[in-house]
Amino acid sequence: MLTSVEKINTFIYVVDTGSFTRAATRLNLSKSMVSLHIKALETELNTTLLHRTTRQFTLTESGHALYQQFRPLLQQFDNALDAVMAGTTQPQGTLRFSATAEFGGQFLLPQLPAFRMQYPLIQLDYRVDHTLSDLIAQKLDVVLRLGTLSDSGLRYRRLADFPVCYVATPDFIRRYQLTDNSDPALLPFIANSNLLSQSAWRQHLPAADNTAFVSNSIQAIRTMTLAHQGYSLLPVWYIREQLLQEVLVPVFTLRDTPDQSINMVFPPAAHLPQKVRVFIDYFVGYFSENAEQLRYP
Repeated sequence: MLTSVEKINTFIYVVDTGSFTRAATRLNLSKSMVSLHIKALETELNTTLLHRTTRQFTLTESGHALYQQFRPLLQQFDNALDAVMAGTTQPQGTLRFSATAEFGGQFLLPQLPAFRMQYPLIQLDYRVDHTLSDLIAQKLDVVLRLGTLSDSGLRYRRLADFPVCYVATPDFIRRYQLTDNSDPALLPFIANSNLLSQSAWRQHLPAADNTAFVSNSIQAIRTMTLAHQGYSLLPVWYIREQLLQEVLVPVFTLRDTPDQSINMVFPPAAHLPQKVRVFIDYFVGYFSENAEQLRYP
């Protein structure tokens, strides 16, 4: 027989993920079983918690009140269990984390085998993503994000800083007779939409009148820059090889380009789960010892 806690836990997962299907996947249940849990809870409480349509649902006033009261309690319950386990066992459990494809592929994935050798009871679930919006909804434990963080109420730990620089190909420089005194607004610019959306960066970016290409992917931006389509602003760690080979050359070196930060972001909670704590500490140590990989060659 289902307990009230089990039914409330299912309800919390449905609200957190925004979907009966995603909640079922997370809970390793069928979608029909998740619906059964919600109906049983509504019957037990003699109230409607969710207004359901074919594609979505909305919380009723009772549903919102239940979520607000029990979401923190279930988090505290999980944290208390983890705290007890931390005192008696090795770190264990599934660690769900995400990073951008480029940074994750270059820095995180190569280190995961060594991390698992040190913590063999931790199972890793890696997602590729650029936003923070999935942190709570997708039940992620920690996400790695680059650059300026918005004031989201989430907790974070800074791992390191890295420079960014304007670059272009030698062919592009010759074609436009580009010098440090050239006007950036008059030249084709390959823009990063992630930076365009940040007010803190707008003062450092050229006017958008001559933007030739926009993307939220630094891989796409680098590809278009190497194809002589314009100059761009890229993280040094991502173009170290091209800088060494001089197929990309720094330009507009007198312009201010503030260093960006690498942050591990995690949900606010009184207790940080042990599996998350050792994961963060591992990469703090890694970037402390390998900071040169982030900087100019």
